Amino acid sequence: MESILEIKEASAAYAILLHNIRTYESGGVVQVVKGRKHAEAALLTFEQGQSSTDRYSGWRYRLVEDNSLTPGMDPRAATERREKKLERRERTVMKRENEHLVTPVSGSTTSCAISKPGNF
Repeated sequence: MESILEIKEASAAYAILLHNIRTYESGGVVQVVKGRKHAEAALLTFEQGQSSTDRYSGWRYRLVEDNSLTPGMDPRAATERREKKLERRERTVMKRENEHLVTPVSGSTTSCAISKPGNF
């Protein structure tokens, strides 16, 4: 009998990403696959087909679970969707951090105190 984790892994969408471990440059999504076992097999195929020059330059493939993507979708569209999602998440975090950095001084309408990071 399959565990809940195995069932989840079999139905989840996985993105195979290309990135450079030396320059931190993203090569984007190269394929979206359904199921962890299928994704691991596809990842291995990409790694085996990679030139030694690319590997030496720092390019690596990575597997990421991402259920906002549809298996088989166009890699360019998947890359755009992931980038937009990451940008939204980053904006939300930055907005929260900025809200905590400037706090009004009690009893004043014009003064504010600047908090140090971690002291909010």
